[in-house]
Amino acid sequence: MFCGKYTGIYSITLIRYLTEKAIDIWMEPSIQIKYSKGVTRGKDDKIDAKNNALYAYRFQDQAKLYCLPTDVLSGLKDMMTYRKRLVKVKKTLSIPADELKKVKQYSHPLQFA
Repeated sequence: MFCGKYTGIYSITLIRYLTEKAIDIWMEPSIQIKYSKGVTRGKDDKIDAKNNALYAYRFQDQAKLYCLPTDVLSGLKDMMTYRKRLVKVKKTLSIPADELKKVKQYSHPLQFA
């Protein structure tokens, strides 16, 4: 069994590879692994790999096998994520535009001779 952190689109290639090789996959959110070890100092790849392995060993009785979502479900998730990003960008851009409209509405335009 492979235990790893789910990192969104960055883990899809690995998940597909392991699935093709018929290797059981257990994916956990990064935050779950982070909070399981308490307060730690320092961070590098060696420490992360060791902490991931310790987490997998300690909690192997709670492992939940991961299955790739269907193409339809995956596509819906992608569209919802994209929509959320578009809504956020629209809001980010519309606030200063609205503020500028309000300011320009009440100020006098510059007069050039």
